[in-house]
Amino acid sequence: MRQNPPAPSPSSPGDVTRLLRAWSAGDKEALAGLLPLVYAELRQRARTFMRRERAGHTLQPTALVHEAYMKLVDQKNISWKDRAHFFGVAARAMREVLVDHARRHAAEKRGAAETRVTLTDASAVTPPRDSERRFYLKKKLAAVTGGRSSPDSRVPDAIERDKRKRVLIP
Repeated sequence: MRQNPPAPSPSSPGDVTRLLRAWSAGDKEALAGLLPLVYAELRQRARTFMRRERAGHTLQPTALVHEAYMKLVDQKNISWKDRAHFFGVAARAMREVLVDHARRHAAEKRGAAETRVTLTDASAVTPPRDSERRFYLKKKLAAVTGGRSSPDSRVPDAIERDKRKRVLIP
């Protein structure tokens, strides 16, 4: 019969505090030793935060822990006092990640990905002025009549249709 491996023993607050202080002093190996000791508790706190979020949230507790960890690692000149101080800062980092995620979600929902058009850009899509319209109509008239000066019976209909519908003659 196969036995389950023993559950990892919970870390003592002294171990975590000792590693935190060593990390504050610049010991990179202390950070590597700290993560396995605090990861399970960080995941539990992340699950608690995620329970309070909206249904269908796209961020998972594991991703929340990893994002918060990245914020914690980027902290410069922080002097960790103890285990409680670390978990307090980690909880704040998780809340910041959740707030940033919610802001991005709300911005996407309200069209943040759409292209903004300034007034100078809008001038490129404004309808043609009357002088441009007359030039275009004369050009189309010449094309329809074949350059002849005698009017064709189709021309008045095309011009009248243009006036009524406000569309350019195709």
